[in-house]
Amino acid sequence: MFTEEERAWLAQATTTMQIIVGALASGVLLFLGVALLITRQAGGPPADEPLLTYLSVALAAGSIVAALVVPGILIRRQRNAILAGKAKFQIGSIGGAPLPEADRTLGPFVASYQTARILRSAILEGAAFFCLLAYLIERRTPALVAAGVLVLVLLRACFKNQDWWLASRLDMSAIMVRWIIASPCSGFRS
Repeated sequence: MFTEEERAWLAQATTTMQIIVGALASGVLLFLGVALLITRQAGGPPADEPLLTYLSVALAAGSIVAALVVPGILIRRQRNAILAGKAKFQIGSIGGAPLPEADRTLGPFVASYQTARILRSAILEGAAFFCLLAYLIERRTPALVAAGVLVLVLLRACFKNQDWWLASRLDMSAIMVRWIIASPCSGFRS
């Protein structure tokens, strides 16, 4: 379905997304190390009332659900806006050199996917940080386990091969965009 130029462009976009998600995950992993080090040195009994631990476990579960639902809503809305000729997200420089064909046809779709991926990762990262803070304050294992689960979900997004997934999602969208651009009655030109 895609030309070689488009496949190379998608591979570059995928690498960018993996770097961003990896950087978000590395911040959580670093803070995990700090939390473990501090709690090992602090010693003492855990807090009596594990309210933050309960909240962190609930937030972890809620954030996993939100990370599955919210980005999908964003992608659907943006895809419909692109197909209506009203793209909100763009890739490329304004006033620079002309964009390659892959950038013009797939750019808005990939930009919305990148935005959704960053949003998903930020939701998981924020909840993981809260779980680690709850662990630091109350030293309860469920908060640490919840943070670990969130980090694993975040790392899965970083290391899985997204090329095939992104390409399969964009195949139909690219066909529709090419059809819209080629249609003389559409009024939409790149």
